[in-house]
Order: sequence, then C-alpha cells, then structure tokens
Amino acid sequence: MIRWLFSVLGYLAYTLVVLVFLLWWRFPADEIARWCEARLHARYPALVWHIGSLKWQFPNRFVLDDIQGLSGREAMIDIDSLTLTADLSSLVRKTRRITYKMRLYGGTGTGRIHLVPGQPFSCQGRFAGLDVEQMHGLVSRLKRAVRGRLGTTFSWQGSWPELRTRELSGMVTMENGLLPLRKPVLGLKKISFSRLEAGVVYKKHAWLLDKGVLEAKTMHVSFHGKIMPATDLGHFKIDIAGSLTPRAELFRIAGSRDMARTLRGFLRNGALPFTVSGTAAEPAVQFPEDLSRAMRYLRPRGGGR
Repeated sequence: MIRWLFSVLGYLAYTLVVLVFLLWWRFPADEIARWCEARLHARYPALVWHIGSLKWQFPNRFVLDDIQGLSGREAMIDIDSLTLTADLSSLVRKTRRITYKMRLYGGTGTGRIHLVPGQPFSCQGRFAGLDVEQMHGLVSRLKRAVRGRLGTTFSWQGSWPELRTRELSGMVTMENGLLPLRKPVLGLKKISFSRLEAGVVYKKHAWLLDKGVLEAKTMHVSFHGKIMPATDLGHFKIDIAGSLTPRAELFRIAGSRDMARTLRGFLRNGALPFTVSGTAAEPAVQFPEDLSRAMRYLRPRGGGR
C-alpha cells in the first residue's frame, strides 16, 4: 500500500514537472507582449510602444525587459526591466496583490498594486536614484541640460483596465541638481541646488504643487502652484508663485555691491516674492515690477555654481 502510494505521488510529481515545463516552453510570451503593447498604445496613443521580451518565471512571476515608449526615434519612456510578482495567498481573498520592481534611468522603482474585481485599483510605491541626464526624451523637450537624481513616493487610484486616474498624490524630490536658465535670474545663468522637493496632487487635469522647497548655496526658495499637462512635455503650462531668500553666496558669485544693495531694498521679511509662468520649455521668472526695472540697469558678471 505504501509502495503504491509513493508510486502514485511520484507519477503525479513527474506529471506536474512535465506540465510546468510544457507551459514554460510553450508560454505565448510574444503574443502577450504584443497584447500589452496594444493596451499601452490604446491608453497612450501619442507614443509607439515596444516590449523587448517577456518571460514567465514559475510559479508567479513575469519579467518584462526593454520597455520603451517612442516619439519618433526618441524614447520618452525607457524601462530596463519590470518584474511583476503575484501574491499567491491573495488568490483566495477578494483583493489581489501584485508587487513590482523596476530598473530604469540608473535607479529603481518598487511598490505594490491592489486589484479588486469591479472596483478601482490602487497602487503605492517609490522611485529612487533616477538620473535625469539619462532621460533623454525629457531633457530634449526641455531644451536644456538638467541634472540631478530624482525620487518620488506616491499613491495612485484609478479604473481598470482603462488605467484612468482618479486620485494621485505624492512627494517628488531631486538631489544634487543643476538647472540651466534661459535668461539670467539675479545674475545667475544656472542654479545648482542640493535638494528640491514638493508635494504633488493630480486634480482636475492639473498637477498641484504644495510646500515646495529648493535649497542651494545661493538661495532658499519656497513655492506652490500648478502645472497643466499638454501633449508635449515642453508645452506643459506653468503657474507658480513663491518667495526667494538670497544668501551671501549669491552676491559673491553672480552679483555686485550695487546688486546687493538693490536686492536688499526689495526684501520683504527677508525674501523676494516671484512668479514663474509660461511653458516648461520657455518659463519666465518675474519679480516685482520695480525690482525688475532696477535690475535692468545692473550689469552682473553672470555665473553658476
């Protein structure tokens, strides 16, 4: 009896191994990859989507490599790899859980997705260490050599399978950054900063920014406002207001005694109010009219770091 039982169990194990091998060997990876590309194109038709490869790793993991969203020959989205792992224990529950890991732009993305049949999905996660210089599509649309390490934490809710956003909020940070300027601002042609961060909420087709802070040797900046998306990143509309507190380094690098005296005359509680408007590719920084008029008569040396 025991011998017979072990024989049956052995045969079942052999059958299972053969079945798994056949599923892996005949897994329709190309067909599923093309289906994913079609779904992405239906949701984001401005880009041409390409998935280099898709693999199934028994029992519950899918790995997608070389995911690109192309505008012409330029990659606007470029993900080295995406690993999706289903929580098998959630199969017996109402809520399905999937974890994901990404490698992209020299950094990583991790998080978890919750799916409930007939209800909105939710997704929480974080990205860390993304190298902005490697985001060639973004840099070319902004028409400037932006540098820095980008990170974010976020919470996202939306409808499935349309992937329409209902709620999206988070915190965006950039460290050790460099922002070249179209026109000099207070004598600076570029701004080097140690940290830039802001709370972000997507609401009524706009990105709302709150509690924004930029820390640099030359200045401390606080800001809030909104960014309105467009079909092209360079055409995103900007409407930001804030205050800038200059530091001694600002005058040493970019200014003069005349500039220092002029700026101090316009400080309100130690800070200068300002606005940024226009598009992401062509933003315009404006200070109070009297200050702007006074600055035209100054000839700063220019500078950067």
